[in-house]
Amino acid sequence: MSTVHTKHIDISEEQRTHLQESASKQDVAIARLFYQHRRQLFTPSAVHERMGERWPITSVRRSITNLTDEGILEKARETRKGQYGRPEHCWKWRTPRPAEGQQVSMFAGAREGAKAYAEELR
Repeated sequence: MSTVHTKHIDISEEQRTHLQESASKQDVAIARLFYQHRRQLFTPSAVHERMGERWPITSVRRSITNLTDEGILEKARETRKGQYGRPEHCWKWRTPRPAEGQQVSMFAGAREGAKAYAEELR
């Protein structure tokens, strides 16, 4: 579930619920982008640009953090030049890994896990 920080903002419960729903939609749209391009790396700025800059960059970063915390995305080692010339970390779709001690082929579970998640996004 998406996290929207409203601790220091005086808003109604209805407004808070609306913000949560909006954040969830952002998370799904961003997860879909990563799933559709699962062999690519994206910086938050690249995701922001690909999504047509319809959300603030801070919201894109929050979605990426949420999706990383949920185990859907993973932070890559690579960095790329960001909007202001500073290095930005890249993220990628996380391929499910087998449990410890489990011996599986190189592709087992990855395709099924990605398809199952993509179905949830629809």
